This record gives sequence, C-alpha cells and structure tokens, in this order.
Amino acid sequence: MRRFDRPLWVLNGIAAVGLVLQVTGVTAGTPTLAFIGLGLAGGLSVLMLGVSGLLRLARNPPSPAGGARNQGHDRTATTNVDLPAWSPRTDAIILERLQAIFEDDLPRGFRAVADSETWSNLEKVPILPDLLEEEPLVHGAWRSWRPQAASSLVLAASMLIMFAGMRSLFGAAGPTMIFSPFYILFIVGPLCGTPILSGLSRFWSHVMPRFTMGTGFLRTRGTGRVIRTDRSILFVRRMVSPLGLDDRIMVDLVGVPTRRLYYDGPDDPAFVDLWRRWIHPNPRPELATSEPPR
Repeated sequence: MRRFDRPLWVLNGIAAVGLVLQVTGVTAGTPTLAFIGLGLAGGLSVLMLGVSGLLRLARNPPSPAGGARNQGHDRTATTNVDLPAWSPRTDAIILERLQAIFEDDLPRGFRAVADSETWSNLEKVPILPDLLEEEPLVHGAWRSWRPQAASSLVLAASMLIMFAGMRSLFGAAGPTMIFSPFYILFIVGPLCGTPILSGLSRFWSHVMPRFTMGTGFLRTRGTGRVIRTDRSILFVRRMVSPLGLDDRIMVDLVGVPTRRLYYDGPDDPAFVDLWRRWIHPNPRPELATSEPPR
C-alpha cells in the first residue's frame, strides 16, 4: 500500500486546494465556486478512500496465525496452536480459542500469536540481553497519518463547511434542518477514520501511563497488579477497518480483563519495546515486586 502513498498525497493536495475554494465560495456567497471546491475536496476524498479500500481488499487475503516461541534468541513460528487462518471474520474466533487455551492452563511453548504478515516483520526484531529497567507502556497510533487518514479529514472538513454554508448557498434554512443527521454522519464518520483518538491516547500514555513494562511482565500503575507473560498471551494482528486491513496493528492481552492497544505497525518503536520485553528469553517477573518507577 505504501507505494501508492505519493500519488495519494498529491491528490490530497489537490483536495486541500478544493477545500480552500469551497471556503472562499461560502464566505463570498459564490455558490459556483463553492460547488467546484466541494467537487474537488469531497469528490476526490471519496474517490481516494474507495480506491484505497479496494486496494486493501485486493492485497490482503486471509493470513494464517502463527505463534511466537522462544528458543534462546531464536524465535520460530509454531504450529502447536489449533487456530483457523486469520482474517477479520475469524478474529473473534481466534481470541476465543486463545482464551480457552489460557483457561485450560495447558503447558504451552509460546507467549504471543501474530498473523503471518506481521510475524515476518517481528522475526527481524533483535532481542536485547539486558532490559531490567521498567519503562512506561506507550500505546496509540499517533504517527499513522496515512494519505487515507488525510482524505478522511478533508472529507469531514468539506462536509462541515457545506453544512455551515447551507443558508448562504441555498438561501433557506430548510435543507439544514432536514439533512442535519445526514451531514453529521458524513462529518463524524470520516473523523473516525483518522488517528486523532489513538493519537490522544498515545499522548496521554506518555503523560499518565496506565502500565509500566519490564522483562516478562506488565504492571498496572494504579493498583500494582502484575500481568506475567507466562500467564497470558499477546495476540498481534493488523488493524481491521471498515475498508479492509490497515498498516497499523492491534494488540490484545488474552487472559486478563479486556486490554486492547494500538500501534503504528510492527516497526513502531513503542511496540518494539513491548515486544522485546514480552518475549524476552529470560523473563524476570520477580522484579515487579519492587517499588514501581515514579
């Protein structure tokens, strides 16, 4: 998908110019200019989001789930887990199977499970020998300003301007009242396609982290509860969006109350820090008994 980013950014630039024309037309009371801007800003954004969705669906067949098992510093995928091929439809099924494995308390040779495409990236992550200091667990995909997210933002802004300028463009307040729910959906929907909310989550995790992470464990800062890697499973897979699969990833902690984290991708430094500590060949959960860092 990344190889299409440059032309998509160029089209986003044209859509942004259309947004300026739309604002100018609404402000000056020139419907023709406003509609031209709407066609460029809104039309191009819808086109880009549609094409991006089709490309995602075309390039993302179901991926088998693979486990991560430590053998010293050599990590290999395991087939010891009876899991279906991973896809958005089987995501919940895999979570249920992993939860069942955890509840049965069966001996297992893995601490994490990832879909095959994500696993190919994780295999390249080197494990550092000394990771004894606890660090704040940072999460959120604030760096994920892909062209598609920018298109969503331009579309939302275009709809908002159109909604605000209904009176000046049509000379009546009637359409504003009738189509209010319709335009609100067109504004809120695209905004949900941007990483704004996850970006705020990531920023807040810097300021007031909910967890700290050590070698082989996570700790809840508020209660001091320790989540050990030998008593839970990390499930990593690409993010599922309404238009298909994203480059970002979702992380679930299976075996504890619902814990879902988001990251920019397998190469996100914040996720790499978590991964290194989670699958470290020499976990040290006993270190979590000491006073947590301030």
